[in-house]
Amino acid sequence: MLNKRLNSKYFLTVILLFIFCTDILVYFNVPGLREIFGFIFLTVLPGMLIVNLLHLDRLNLTEKIVLSWGISLSFVTMVGLLINSIILFAGHTNALSLDVLLIFFNSILIALALANYFCHKDSSYRIPSLSFNTLELAIITSSFYLVLISIVGVYLLEKTGNNILLMILFLAIAIFVSLIILFRDKFPKRLYPMVIFFIGLSILLIMSLRSHHIMGSDIHLEYNLFQNTLINNYWKISDNPTVVDACITISLLPAIYQKILNIAPEMLFKFLFVILFSISPVLIYLISNKYVKKDYSFLAAFFFMSQLSFFTAESNPRTNLAILFVMLAVMVFFNDKISLPKKRLLFIVFLISCVLSHYSTSYIFFIILFLSLLVTYLSTDSINLSKYLPASLSRYLPVNLGRYLPSGLTKYLPKGAHQKSKDHPVERITTLNMVILFFSIMFLWYAQITQKAFGSGVSFFKTTLTDLFINFFISESRGTQVQALVGQGILDKAISAQIEFVFTWLLLGFIGLGILAVLVHRKKIIFTRYPGKNLFKRNIDFEFFIMAFISSILLLSMVILPHIAKGYSMDRLYLLTSTFLSLFFILGGVILADFLGRLKNQENVQGIKGTDPFRKGWDLKSLNPLGKGWDLKSLNPLGKGWDLKSLNPLGKGWDLKSLNPLGKGWDLKSIGKSVRNILSIKNSSPNRGFYILLLILVPYFLCVSGFTYNLLGENRSVLSNSNVESYYESYITDGESAGAEWLGQYRYSKSKIRTDHAGAYIMYSQGNQPFGSVDEVSLSNSDVVTGYIYLRNRNVDQGVFVWKHNIKKINSTYYGKYYIKIYDSGNCCIMLNRTRLNSVQ
Repeated sequence: MLNKRLNSKYFLTVILLFIFCTDILVYFNVPGLREIFGFIFLTVLPGMLIVNLLHLDRLNLTEKIVLSWGISLSFVTMVGLLINSIILFAGHTNALSLDVLLIFFNSILIALALANYFCHKDSSYRIPSLSFNTLELAIITSSFYLVLISIVGVYLLEKTGNNILLMILFLAIAIFVSLIILFRDKFPKRLYPMVIFFIGLSILLIMSLRSHHIMGSDIHLEYNLFQNTLINNYWKISDNPTVVDACITISLLPAIYQKILNIAPEMLFKFLFVILFSISPVLIYLISNKYVKKDYSFLAAFFFMSQLSFFTAESNPRTNLAILFVMLAVMVFFNDKISLPKKRLLFIVFLISCVLSHYSTSYIFFIILFLSLLVTYLSTDSINLSKYLPASLSRYLPVNLGRYLPSGLTKYLPKGAHQKSKDHPVERITTLNMVILFFSIMFLWYAQITQKAFGSGVSFFKTTLTDLFINFFISESRGTQVQALVGQGILDKAISAQIEFVFTWLLLGFIGLGILAVLVHRKKIIFTRYPGKNLFKRNIDFEFFIMAFISSILLLSMVILPHIAKGYSMDRLYLLTSTFLSLFFILGGVILADFLGRLKNQENVQGIKGTDPFRKGWDLKSLNPLGKGWDLKSLNPLGKGWDLKSLNPLGKGWDLKSLNPLGKGWDLKSIGKSVRNILSIKNSSPNRGFYILLLILVPYFLCVSGFTYNLLGENRSVLSNSNVESYYESYITDGESAGAEWLGQYRYSKSKIRTDHAGAYIMYSQGNQPFGSVDEVSLSNSDVVTGYIYLRNRNVDQGVFVWKHNIKKINSTYYGKYYIKIYDSGNCCIMLNRTRLNSVQ
C-alpha cells in the first residue's frame, strides 16, 4: 500500500510551501480553499511533524493519522494558551488576532519542519498509494453515500417534515455492517478504518444539521464563552466564573479555528467538534485490534457508534473532546510499537489535554488510573510470612499477601518475606509519578487557576457520600436515566421502549460475561497466549483488563449509589467506559456462541454433569437424599415426625459434612471447572459468534437511532422527528435568535431577564448574556417579577412556561395589564414591566 517515497529535502520543501500557501489563502480570504488548507494547517500538520520527529515509524498509516490528529488538537490548545499568556503578560489584548496567531504558529511549524529535516537528513518519507481495485472503490463509494444520505435526509426533514431518508440511512447502516461481517472473507481489511469513519460521520452530522442554531443544554453556556473569547480577542476567566471556564477546548480552541478558517461562529461551533470527534470509532477499532482480529474490532467500533451519546455528540462538545483525549491516551498507553519513554510523554500530553477539556471526565479517568495502579502494585508482589508466624496463624494468611499490601511497605518486612510474584509477570506502564503528576495538573488548573471546577468536584464527592446514607433507597436520587435502566415503569411504556430495554441489558450482559470470562481464565488470556486463535491476536494486557474491570465497577456504582448519575450522566459514562468495554462486549458474544455450540453438538453432557458437585448424573432420584421415591413421607429423611434432629439426614450432629446429601465432601473444584467450561472463549464456531453479535448489535442500533420507534408509529427520537418534546425544548428558530440578540444589545444592564429553562439557554447563546443576568426560576414561583420577560416560540404558541419538572400556564391577562411588549416577531416576544419602563424613560 505504501510504495512511493520522498526524500527529506523534498519533504521540507513541501511543508514550507504548504505553510506559505495557507498564509496566502488566509490573508486573501479565498473561499473554500481557506477553510480546507486552514483545517489541515491546524488539525493535521503539527501532529504529523511531531510524529515524524519522534521516529514513530513502526505505526501503520491509520495509527499515524489518528495520532497526528490528536497531537495537533493538543498542540493547538496548548500553544494557543501559551500565546494568550505571553501576549497578555506583555500588556497587549490582541492575543488571538490573525497576525499574532499566524506569526506564532508559522514560526513553531517551520521550526518543527527544520528539526525533521536535520534529524532525518538521510531518511525518506513514504507516500501512501491511493490505488484501489473495483471492489474497494465500490465499498468506499457506498460508505461515502451514507454521509450524503445523512445530509440530504436531514434537509428533507427540516423542509417537509418527512424522515423517510433518515430511516433509510439507519437501515442502510445496519444492512451495510451486516453484509461486511457476513462476507468478511472477501472484504478488504485495509478499508475497515475508512468505512468506520464514514459511518460515524454520517451519524454525527445528523444533530448538527437539525437546526441553523446549536441544540442541547450546556452547549449554550459553552458557546457563550466562545463568543466572549472571540469578542475580547483573548481568553480569560469570566468576571462571574463558572466551572465551564476550566474547559478551554470549547472557548480558546474554536476561537483559534475561527480566526484561521473565518467560518461563521455558530456554524463553526456546531460542526467543528463533531468532525474532530469523528475519529473516535477508529480509535476504538485500533484499541481492540491489538487484542482481537479486525472483523471483531470492526464490531467493537460499531458497538461504540451505537451509543445514544454518540448520536447526540453535537450537544456535548467539551465532554466528547475529553473522551477523545482519553481514547488517544489509552491507544498510546497500550501500543507496543511505541517505546516506553515516548509512550509516557504522549500519554502525559493527552492527560493534560483531557484536563483542559472537561473536569468530570478528568476526575473519572484519574480514578481509573489510580485504582489500576493500586491493583497492579498489589498483584505483582508476593509476601510470605508463614515462617515467621505460628502455624496456627500462618494458615489463615492469604497465599499472596502482596495483593493486599502496597509494595512500598514491603521494605519493612523481615528479610526473605518479600519477593516478586512469578505468577504475575506484569510490566507496569502506569507509575506512581504519572498518577501524582496527573493529580497535580488537575489541582493546579482546577483549584489554583480556574478555581471553580475543583470545588465543584469536592462538593460532588461530598454530596455523593451524604446521599449514600440519606437517599440510598430513594430511586429519584439516581436520576431519570438510571431509573429507566433498571426498568422503572417499563411495563407501562410502549413496546418499542421495552424492546430497547431488553437489548440494552443484553449488551450489558455480554460485557459482564466478557469481564467474568477474562477474570476466570486470567492465566491464559492475560499472562500467556490464549488458544482461541480465531479470535485473539495476543494476550490482553493486565493493566487494560484492570481498567476495564474498574470501568464496569464505575458503571455499576452509578446504578447503586445515589447522586452520581445526576453529576455525570449515565450515557456519558457509558461512552467513556466503552473505550475499554467495547472489547469485552465482543468476548461476551463469543462466549455465548461457544456455549450454544457445545449444546448443539451434544457436548453439553460433560458441561452439565460438571455442574453436579458430586459428579453424578442429574435425575430426580439422585435429588432425594435417601435414594427413595418422592412422596410426602419420603420428604421426612427418617420417616418419623419432624424434629430438629430428624432434619439431619444422617441422624448425627450438624456439621458441614452432614449437610452434603450424598455424604461426601463438597467438590468446589468441580463447580469451578464447570464455570470455566461455560465461560471458555475458544471461538470454536466463529460464524455463530458473528451471528449472535449482529443479532444483538443491529436491533440495538435501530432502537437507539429511533428507527424502531418510527417503524411502530411512536415518534420519540429527536434525531428523526420534529414533533417530540425534546425537539420543542432544544430547537431554536431564527425569530427566537433574533429576539435574544436584540435584547442582548439593548437591555438595560441592571435589569434581569426572566424566562423559562430553554429560554435561559437561548439568552446565553443567542443573546450572549453574561452568567447571572438571566433568571429562570422566578417565573415558576410567581407572575410578579421585575425586569424583562423573554417569551420564546413555545411560550407564545402554546401559552406555557416549561421547566424540567414543571409546566405553568401563562397568565395573559395579568401580563397584558402590568407589562408592555417592546419586541414582537411573531414567534418571539419581549415584555417589560411598566414600572421599569417609566423609570427608564
